[in-house]
Amino acid sequence: RKTLPIVGTKDKAADSVASAA
Repeated sequence: RKTLPIVGTKDKAADSVASAA
């Protein structure tokens, strides 16, 4: 899923973990 850059780091990190899982 795409996250807004403004929402950014915290959400993006969570997405990275979810993608890796």
